[in-house]
Amino acid sequence: MSFSDSRLVTYSGTARVSAEKTDSKGLDKISLDNFVEKFPAFLRTNMLKIDTDGYDYKVLRSAARLLDSAKPALFFELSPLHLSYYGEEPFSIFDFLSAKGYEKVLFYDNTGYPLIFIKTCDIEYIRQILNYSYIKGNIYFDVLAIHSAYNEQFNQFHKMELAFYPKYKRPELQNII
Repeated sequence: MSFSDSRLVTYSGTARVSAEKTDSKGLDKISLDNFVEKFPAFLRTNMLKIDTDGYDYKVLRSAARLLDSAKPALFFELSPLHLSYYGEEPFSIFDFLSAKGYEKVLFYDNTGYPLIFIKTCDIEYIRQILNYSYIKGNIYFDVLAIHSAYNEQFNQFHKMELAFYPKYKRPELQNII
């Protein structure tokens, strides 16, 4: 699909790029790396949040130089259904992240609760998570990745995140895990 032959489709507070051709002018695109080149203040980016309903991986890959230089925390959506619209393999981004120094990720379910803290190379766990998504009706996940240069801070954040959410609502079950 040529991005310039696409159109923006909005629905219920969200938007996506449609592969349908239109007579109207196509959408302009620019990689994040090229954007940062035009606006160098963003070279100091410490957080990059992406929620583009299926284009998340393309956006991440377009920021390769920024990830190498700034090492920002990444927060992106993993929606197998939306990724499939654009021919993306849901596992494909994890090799890219690992190569860029992002060795661990924290998955959140689609309601914002932390689900699992794993290494980007743990493809079997990722496969199970994605299988769960398909079984439950194509739910999505949010994924937090922090560069390995900040592993200790990521580990601390993960502990704080778990402490924030109660394990169980019933006190008699608190010591099970």
